[in-house]
Amino acid sequence: MGLGSCAAKVMPKLDRLTHIDVVDIGRGILHDSGSGSHIPTMDADCNNVINIVGRKALDPVNATAQHLKSWAQRGLIVTPICDGDRRPDAKQASNNNIATREKGRNKAITSRQELNAMNQRLKVELLNEEQRNKLLEERDALERRVKSSETQSTNVVPRNFADLLEECLCKIDAHAVNEVGGYVANVQKAEFQADALMGGRFKEGTSQLLLSNDADMRVNNGDGCVCVTGMTGREITVSSSSRKTLEKVKSYLDPKSQEIAKVVVAKKGFYPIFEGIESLRLRALISVIVGCDVCPGGIKDFGPKAVETKLEELRQSTTDEGEIYDQLLDCAVEFSQKKPTKFSKEDLTTFVQGVIYEPTNAAPPEGTSSLEHRTYLGDAPTTLPSYLQEFWAPATTIEQGPEILQCKGARSDGSAGHPFLAAVDHHECASCGKTVCRLCTGQIGEEHYCLGCHLVETLLPGISPEDIVSIKDMREDLRTKYRVNEADSLSIKEVEEIWESHAIHRAIEEMADDLEFPVLPAEAIQSGDCWEDLAEIDFSYGGAFLLDAKIGEENIPEILELLAAFVYFDTDRKKYTTWQKDGSVFAAMPELFIKFADKTESIDNKTAKLIRYKDQLGIHLSCKIPASMKKDVYDGDTVLTKDTLVCAQCECKSGAKKKERVACVHTAPRAMMLSILLAEDLAEHVLITLASIVTSAYVEEDTWSKEQIESMKRSAVALARGSKSNRTAEEMAKSATLYQMMQKYRTGTQKTNEWRRQHKPPKKDEIGPIADMDLDSPEQKAQLLFNRTKPTVKKSLPESIAFEPNYVQSGLLMNAAGIDPSEFGVVGFKLHEYRRNCQAREGPQNQNDQSHELLAAERKWKALVEESTHRSTRRSQTQLANILPQQRPRPSQPASRKRPNESSPTGPQKKRPSGHKAANTCAKCGNTSDTGARFHRIPPYPADLDANATLRQKISHRGRVWLRQEVMDRAGFGRDDRKEELRVCSEHEVETKRESLEFTHNGRKYHQLYEFTLISGAGPKSSLCPSTHTKGVAKERFAQRQLNVNDEKRKRGGPHCPATAPSRESALKREKRRRIEAEADAASWRRVAQQLAECSSVDDNRQTAPMCPSTSTAAGLVAPKEAPAAHPNAKRLFKVRAIGEAKQSTSSSDPKSDKPKKPRKPRLSTQPPKVLLRDTETGQRIDEDEVKRRTGFDSLNTLLAYIILINNGDVDRIRRRHSPLTWFEEYFLFFEWKMNETTRRQKDVCANWGLDSHQVITLKDSMLAAEREAVLSWPTFASYEEDRALRDREKWSRYDEHRTIMWDMTNVTAVQFGDASLQRSTYNEYYGENCFKGGVGLQFCGWQVNWNLWTGFADDSRYHDESGYSDEQKSFQETDLVNGEVKPFLNVLDRGYRVTYAAHQTGGQMVLQPPGSKSERRFKGRETVFAACVAHDRSGNERGVNVSKRAGLFKRGFKQGMNAERFNAAWRTWGFQANFMYKPVL
Repeated sequence: MGLGSCAAKVMPKLDRLTHIDVVDIGRGILHDSGSGSHIPTMDADCNNVINIVGRKALDPVNATAQHLKSWAQRGLIVTPICDGDRRPDAKQASNNNIATREKGRNKAITSRQELNAMNQRLKVELLNEEQRNKLLEERDALERRVKSSETQSTNVVPRNFADLLEECLCKIDAHAVNEVGGYVANVQKAEFQADALMGGRFKEGTSQLLLSNDADMRVNNGDGCVCVTGMTGREITVSSSSRKTLEKVKSYLDPKSQEIAKVVVAKKGFYPIFEGIESLRLRALISVIVGCDVCPGGIKDFGPKAVETKLEELRQSTTDEGEIYDQLLDCAVEFSQKKPTKFSKEDLTTFVQGVIYEPTNAAPPEGTSSLEHRTYLGDAPTTLPSYLQEFWAPATTIEQGPEILQCKGARSDGSAGHPFLAAVDHHECASCGKTVCRLCTGQIGEEHYCLGCHLVETLLPGISPEDIVSIKDMREDLRTKYRVNEADSLSIKEVEEIWESHAIHRAIEEMADDLEFPVLPAEAIQSGDCWEDLAEIDFSYGGAFLLDAKIGEENIPEILELLAAFVYFDTDRKKYTTWQKDGSVFAAMPELFIKFADKTESIDNKTAKLIRYKDQLGIHLSCKIPASMKKDVYDGDTVLTKDTLVCAQCECKSGAKKKERVACVHTAPRAMMLSILLAEDLAEHVLITLASIVTSAYVEEDTWSKEQIESMKRSAVALARGSKSNRTAEEMAKSATLYQMMQKYRTGTQKTNEWRRQHKPPKKDEIGPIADMDLDSPEQKAQLLFNRTKPTVKKSLPESIAFEPNYVQSGLLMNAAGIDPSEFGVVGFKLHEYRRNCQAREGPQNQNDQSHELLAAERKWKALVEESTHRSTRRSQTQLANILPQQRPRPSQPASRKRPNESSPTGPQKKRPSGHKAANTCAKCGNTSDTGARFHRIPPYPADLDANATLRQKISHRGRVWLRQEVMDRAGFGRDDRKEELRVCSEHEVETKRESLEFTHNGRKYHQLYEFTLISGAGPKSSLCPSTHTKGVAKERFAQRQLNVNDEKRKRGGPHCPATAPSRESALKREKRRRIEAEADAASWRRVAQQLAECSSVDDNRQTAPMCPSTSTAAGLVAPKEAPAAHPNAKRLFKVRAIGEAKQSTSSSDPKSDKPKKPRKPRLSTQPPKVLLRDTETGQRIDEDEVKRRTGFDSLNTLLAYIILINNGDVDRIRRRHSPLTWFEEYFLFFEWKMNETTRRQKDVCANWGLDSHQVITLKDSMLAAEREAVLSWPTFASYEEDRALRDREKWSRYDEHRTIMWDMTNVTAVQFGDASLQRSTYNEYYGENCFKGGVGLQFCGWQVNWNLWTGFADDSRYHDESGYSDEQKSFQETDLVNGEVKPFLNVLDRGYRVTYAAHQTGGQMVLQPPGSKSERRFKGRETVFAACVAHDRSGNERGVNVSKRAGLFKRGFKQGMNAERFNAAWRTWGFQANFMYKPVL
């Protein structure tokens, strides 16, 4: 807790740091201390860390262990320190935490009660759209409040935290020394609190850094203490009580980090009250005044600003900190006496001693006394008050000290009771009378309660907790008072139900004496003067009485309201008794009868006449009611309205007669008979009759008022609900008008029944993977059949080649990027870290090599970040080949001029003139000076002109700029590239070109015609200029090879001079061989000539087809170009000359044309990136919300970690690009397309990113292929050991000895195909749509697998047998042996699968699925339990299926024009990607 909200006002912080920066700070502190070690130590307050990093984690202890390990991987020795088994009484912050959690629990309970009532109102009440929307908004806010309160009430720290943390650290191998020398030390437990032990270690110099958010550490340990406070998120923050200390540790950072890091203080009032104070007593007193652990809240209205003002005043008179302490203490006592909480000097001194005398030692070993190991921040105390007697030393004297009181505590059972000083605010509970401190108090109005009584008073106002009957007392009442046999063996629910039934009976007996009577005596029925009869009702005609002219349309609203009262059930959970819970009878009776029972008028009403009594419509029921114990039947009458029992008469002995006003037991059943009749069919017929009356919306507006219409709508919903049509009632409640509500009961037109077509099933070869299917429409197939279109070869995805996963390499690159995968809490990165540790243990343990690898990874990552800040032109392999000329060897020196054994001169070489550098490589083709070619310098980029330059200077400058840009463009560089000292060789053609250019002078536009001397051709970025050095198409390359072979033969067939004179016989043989070779050579040349003639024949337009230049040269048709002895422009090749005078432009036309000149579209490669990994100016990264909104990844770190992972940590693979976009832009575009939420159409993607459709498709396919390589490279399933290590062992303990996986099928919506065969093969009757079906596998560790999509007609069993994942599981289990034996998979499936035998045939796999029953036979006891267990365990798989379709690409399904292979590849890779995005569903 520390200083609470005051910490930010008094403590500066250093933010924008990385993990590496924190390590550098630790090394700097360690170096200044003079220690010989080079690895700094950081102590971690684990109880503080688990509340920060583990509150939202599935396993908080594991999240804490992973967080500590991540710090060790940066090069730190991390010492975990936990709180002791008991907290000192003086530390009231612990009691405050318990009270806060208890208040959160109470608030969650009360808010959930409000939420249930609100949901019931939405379900039952008839609300208009505005009221419903307002109520929905209130419900959403209340749901968030409930969730927040439940989170607040959760204590994430387990009881045996230290032991569990040590076990988890051993499991993840955190104690082993890593590649950079860091490791996690053994867990230490403090005697009391971890911060005291950490302070003692810091004082001894054992640790250099502290990992905790607790501000008390920075106060108690002095200005030199540096705490890592911001331990999560993208950036790290450190804090200290001194700004000078932070400026000093900032100097330990590298220069670039120093520019980014910043010392930050509070914007609205910063008061460095601890700066420069060395006295521990004075620092403790200041913390007590502003509020700390021993005195939460401090002294009211004596905040940091007032303390700073007082300290400045005291320092003017003295600099002695002892005197300042005494004067400040007196001032604090004087100030508190003016407040409700009045502290004496003894009270404040006790608080100060509680800060400085808390023991700083670890928990003593078992069986030893803690006094033998006691250490303190300063000297041991000589005297202590009894309030602090826990802190005593062997030589300490205990005094009485200030008065102490005992608080009941936050928990209702009193287990959190604690002592506190009587000077602190406290109250007596208004309910139980116990004393509670201000921390454990709840308030309702002016009354104060303990938290237990506060909850009871909130839920059951006016009821004392003592009035609540416990289950134990209920059993005692049943056993003694009500004589219930075997009361002790009843379950809790049975005890409550039986006790409540007896309680209801007892309450009815007690209320019998207070019953009220009907309004009128019985003789009023015969007189008929007390009310007006409106009309007779014959129920045999149903609701036709509404059409009676005697009733009139004006009475219909009241009639509906009266009838609705007989079938309306109270849903607001109104309290009818003073008991804790009303009996079940109150939920089983209409509210009308409950009211009558409560007022002595609760009688059900059924009558044969409609009457009007005192402006209220009522009903007069006459019927016979049988006696309950005899065969007698009693005739009688009941007259009542919806609110009042008007009159009753009965023939029974207890019934009312003449002037009597009595309601006998036969009065209510007459009204109940009407309720039964309404529920059976009368209510429905009344609504049908009403629908015939309300023929349009105008009828209801012209006939009834708005109030009457609203009443009729409520009554109609109640009648619909009373007729057991709940779903219809809910739909009616959403209607805006009465006319729309009555459409449900309109008759006269029967709905057409759906005709279920019996189509023939698809063929066997039409069912299978969609990637192998031809999804062309019938029109496309017909056009191809009749040769109206040329057959097109469908482009398939690039080939994916699996690699050997290098988990260590990818992990190092993640660490270099400042990413800690353990913080994500997803199974994919957990599995990666597990395998990384295993791979690291198997490899060499050379610490120096690993340190070098980490440094190399950091350099590579910085280069990647730099590359993501700007775009560039991507050269393809064909473009690179086209710009390379065919190299010719340099002509050899003639033999006559070359001496034998001639060597190069050894004397000094001739130097070039100053200002020129030797350039031996052509910037366009890469030709070198070894070929004998001459080189010409590319003119440099001209310097910028002055603001007052003349027109002639601007004309010259504009021409030289364009010359430089065009030459760079033709040489293959960017037009604005500023590289110097570039040259081109004389191998390139020279051409002259004229160009009109525009420039501005004195605010006016001019046009000038120029003549340029340039190298011919375009750069590699242009596809408009054909390359003169291309190798040609396939037929030309074939001819080239044939010509080269024959040319080589011709060269080898030259004259041969033997050493001795040949004989005649040998000469004849040689002559014959030459003739044969000449004939073969001639035949070969004729064949090549024929092939060349065919290749170079005229085309369909009777035009000669061009021949490849290299082929023409090889065939001897064109003489090879010889290198000129000297270039015509040897002195200067590139020239520019202005022609004529500059012409001033008009605003409406161009000098060349009257038409406006179309603006030139800027090059994509020169535009800034759309998304930046890190802004080069501000250093800020892309917004996390933007990443989540567009790609689905929770954070930028998660996205980058996944990119590194699928590329195996290979930087060259990451930087591979397929467009002018940066590598980060391409990945962002790809994942945004797959998430398919922000850009759903192809043209939107092209418009947003500036690419054409072909580039986008190529990018998607290439990225899919790269991601598929990772899917193929990683094992398809988690191994047996990995699954056991990462799953919830307690939850899945019954599957410990099994290799378990759950499989289920899901649908992906597809377009309705026009082809009949595709329609048959993709339509699924279960889903009622055209769709694809895919398997989704889920292991208990959370690892999920998406298998190939098939056509929708495929059933689950066939998919399981033939899709291939069973064979994949067989191969996997045969390689992943357990103790040298094959452990087969256990497939947990739904009831519909019929694959038990097929699974057994595939490697002995087993199947677990719920049992089935025949002929509606009910399950037996064991079958019921077994079915329930399997269904419960498979529930997580349904959530996995939802994750598999969470991407918008699969939510919206397969659309017209999509590529099936690409869609299936995206489905497979999404299942892999989801493992690294979402937390496990199990």
